This record gives sequence, structure tokens and C-alpha cells, in this order.
Amino acid sequence: MNGYFKSESGKVRAEPGSTRWVYNKFLRRQTKLRWVCGLCNVWCKDENGFKCHLEHENHIRKSEIARQSAAPEFKMSARDEAFAASFVQYLAQNYLNRTVLLHEIYREMYPDDKFQRLMHDTSWGSLGTFINALSKAGECEAYKGPKGWTVRIDQDMLLAAEAEREAREAREATEARLGAKTKSKEKKRVDTEDEEDDLEAGPAGGAAETEAAEEPTDMTNRVKVAFQLCAGPKKRPTSAETKDSERRKIVVEGAVWPKGLVVKVLCPDALEGQALGQKAVTLDSEDLGVHLRLLKLGENGQELQVFVKNELLETVLPKLGSRVLVLDGSGPMEGTLQSVETQSYSCTVQTEKGRIAGLPYDRVCKIWAPS
Repeated sequence: MNGYFKSESGKVRAEPGSTRWVYNKFLRRQTKLRWVCGLCNVWCKDENGFKCHLEHENHIRKSEIARQSAAPEFKMSARDEAFAASFVQYLAQNYLNRTVLLHEIYREMYPDDKFQRLMHDTSWGSLGTFINALSKAGECEAYKGPKGWTVRIDQDMLLAAEAEREAREAREATEARLGAKTKSKEKKRVDTEDEEDDLEAGPAGGAAETEAAEEPTDMTNRVKVAFQLCAGPKKRPTSAETKDSERRKIVVEGAVWPKGLVVKVLCPDALEGQALGQKAVTLDSEDLGVHLRLLKLGENGQELQVFVKNELLETVLPKLGSRVLVLDGSGPMEGTLQSVETQSYSCTVQTEKGRIAGLPYDRVCKIWAPS
């Protein structure tokens, strides 16, 4: 057909090796990468053509399918995690609540890396794959337009990402504790089976030795029970732990967790681990702890209440403009959360007495407002 042929779909294509096929290859190499759609494998000549392709029904359908599919898992190294953390930090410091082009941010962060070799050495391989993974993780908003990827990040995303990171760390700690508990049970079972075998095969003296060997097992069980009650072995506190205890002392010695605050449970054994990392509302406080009502209902829809020690609770920050309680040494004061400084781990609250800046996170807590 003079250098052309019909494909299975009935469309006329240039035969490989023909003049038109070489010309098409040449045209593809002349365009810019920002006008190439990797999802559809379409190479557009200019910005207008790429904009028309983004509005085409085939591209929209493939985009919906890709968005609904599970996100690919990347085996991130410590270097990749540091790269992602530095990117989010730079974006939050310089472009909070603003929309900006992705390649402009990369050019500002790495002005000498013109060919993005640093990006190619990561597990993502390209800026598009990297920002798409961050967007699906909920750390930012990303959209690909005619001029490239646009990115936006706000305060709610930072707080949500921090809460998710804390929940993941708490979940990993719980899994490690349960794994250690399972291993100890398995070891105890094997030791018991070995002792029974010795009793069946050995004389009476062997039985006496077995009874004497059971005492350390009972000691191990007693230590394990103490650990489950959140009273682990005493150790010398570090300087950071001493400062943290001094900060929490103001909260504990004054009005001990007033009624109607939203707090976060840090006790790994409350409700058999179900309350770990959950948010709750304070009900009644005592000298040793607080009675809480979990915001998340149980399996049958019933309310769950639990008693937790004072030092195993953490304050919760709401959205900007919400009501908070300042837990200061001079007494609790109600106010409105104005801003959050992630670098210094402090916030600013507007009270009746005036504007208070530089308050640590553990001095400010969200007031429960039922919807």
C-alpha cells in the first residue's frame, strides 16, 4: 500500500522502515518531554495538542483506571526517604497553601542537577512517578496540566501525614511486642514438652531437677505481667526524657486533664491493644489517670470506655480556627488556634487575654465539639 498498511483495528499505519515511518520517528524526537503522555504513549507536537489530548475521552478513561488501581509499592532506601522528607519540608516552608509547578521546585532545590540525575537514582526514577506516589500517600495534591505537574500542600495535609506516621510507628511497636510475646509462648511450650520427655525417661532425681528448673519460668511470667500493665523495668532517664517529664508535669500537677478534651491514647495494653493510637474524650480524672470514651465505636456500635494513666496520653491539635484549651501553669485558658510552627513544634493561640505564641504542642489540646 505504498508504505502503509491496515492494522487490526482498521487504522492505516506506516510500514516499519518506510519514509513516513522514519519521519514519524523524527517528529517524536523533536517534541518536549512535557508534551508526552506516558500513560497513553502519545507524543504531542505542542502545548495545545497536549491540552487537547488530556481532554480526550480515551485519556480520561485510562486516567480513571490508573487512579482506581492499587498504588505500586516502592522499596525505598534511607536515601529515598530523606529525599522525600526534604522535598515535603521545602514545599511546606516556601509554598504552603499555594499551587506551583513541580519542575520549578526541583530546579530551586537542585539548581546544578539539570538532567535530574539525582531523581533518576531514586526508587521512583522520574518526577512524575515520585509526585504521583506522594499524592496517593496523601502528603500533597498533584495534577498534571499542559505545563507539567502542579503541586499543592496545606496545613491539614501536614497534620494528617504526621498523625499517620505516628499511627504507623505505634502499629509497628505493637506488632513487635506481639511477635515477641508469641515467640516467648512458643519457647515456653517447647521447654514444657522437653521437660515432659525428661520426666518420662528419667529417674526420680530428674523430676526434682525439673521442679527446681520451673522457678525461673514463673519469674519470667511475673515480669511479663508487669510489662503488660505498662510498668516496664526501671531505667535511668535520658536528658530528653527528663525535659519531656518536666513539660508534662505542668499538665499533671494542675487540673489533671479537664473534662471534654480530645486526647490520643499511647498505652499499648488498653482494651487489649485496640485503643493504641486512638483518639478519645476525657470524662473524669483521678490522681492516677483519666476515664476516657473512645471516639471510634466498637464492633457492635457500642461506646468503649477505658481508664489510662496520665503519662500515657497525648494532646491533639485541631484544624486552624478551632477551639483549644491552653494547659498552662497559671490555669487552663480557652482560645482559638491561629497557626502551627512545624519547625519549632509550637503553635500560636488567640485567647481573651491576648495572643500567645510559642506554645509547645503538649500545652495545647483540642476541645471536644460534637457534630
